[in-house]
Amino acid sequence: MGIAVGIADVSDIGTMMKPAKKPGPHLISRLAKIGYYEWDETNDCYLDVSSEMAAMYGESREDFLAKYGNRQDDIDRWVHPDDIDRYDAIDQYYVENPQPYSIEYRAFSLSGEIRYVIESLEPDWDENGRVTRWFGIIQDITDRVLREQEREAELRKAITFAEDASQAKSAFLASMSHELRTPMNAILGFSQLLASDPVDPISDNQQNYVKHILENGDHLMALIDQVLELAKIETGPLPLAIRNVDIAAAIKECLSMVLPLAQKRHVTLVTDSTTAVPQHCQADPGLLRQVLLNLVSNAIKYNVESGRIQLTVSKRSGNRVRIAIVDTGRGIPIEKQKQVFEPFNRLGLEASNIRGTGIGLTIVKQLIERMNGTVGFESTPDVGSTFWIELPMAGPAST
Repeated sequence: MGIAVGIADVSDIGTMMKPAKKPGPHLISRLAKIGYYEWDETNDCYLDVSSEMAAMYGESREDFLAKYGNRQDDIDRWVHPDDIDRYDAIDQYYVENPQPYSIEYRAFSLSGEIRYVIESLEPDWDENGRVTRWFGIIQDITDRVLREQEREAELRKAITFAEDASQAKSAFLASMSHELRTPMNAILGFSQLLASDPVDPISDNQQNYVKHILENGDHLMALIDQVLELAKIETGPLPLAIRNVDIAAAIKECLSMVLPLAQKRHVTLVTDSTTAVPQHCQADPGLLRQVLLNLVSNAIKYNVESGRIQLTVSKRSGNRVRIAIVDTGRGIPIEKQKQVFEPFNRLGLEASNIRGTGIGLTIVKQLIERMNGTVGFESTPDVGSTFWIELPMAGPAST
């Protein structure tokens, strides 16, 4: 069987190789939902509009030009009532100060449907420097705006859900913590009785067991108290008594309370004795004490044996005062520094012999921010950390 091989006519080959027809400007305008027009400033009328622009208002190009020769006479028909004052004000400004500009607004189609559009205009001057024409384009952005509105609605819904969940969590933690306090008090109370019963003393081994019960019970009670504190902060407004606070006195009180812990760890406590610093800040005295105790206790707990802690006070810009706690501890790993203020996050020390709850710094941040302050830190692994708080500075007189 033979195989026939056909050769196409040269003209056919040329037809087959002819490139596809490129889309014209009208097709591109229609796909992009962009219309254009030319406005005669001298005669206050349209010189031309594109079919795409006319279609946005439900008209053919010819009918649009016939009906709306004078755009200003029909602007009330097109622009949404809530946007028209802004539209008029912007339009008038650029008529008096000609330059390219854009405005986004809501427009009505012929059927009354609301469309979101962006209108961009550019003036054309004659040889005398007078504006004779405006060239404009209008793009229908309704689909984009509606998608954005839908995303915003979903985001608001998600935020509301998260806030409700957070409130429910805080309420649950508060309720649970209150329920835990009663049995914990009983455990600690009876353990103390066992340890100190003069009539029927327990053996040395039993004393050691009771000691462990008391130590772990105290730790658990501290955790319960911190959970309660966090829940109280998160679930409602925190009563504040902001006044001028003597910074040196607040630091001295704090150091006297943590001194036994520092002595146990052989950690040296040093305060900055410079006098040319702010003497008072604006804060709630009780909450400031709680913040300082938390930060200094952390600096002791996470310090090295025979380490050093220095407290400094300095003036900052914006009429602020900074109290910094500088330690010589192990520092915080770089990869975990973004998690420092997250609740219940011990930054990899969960299995260490250093007791903690992972809540303290969260409470510090929230308390300081409630007092119109800020908190921050710098840390270098194996060198140490500096935690600081900044509060509004006050005058020398306490109230």
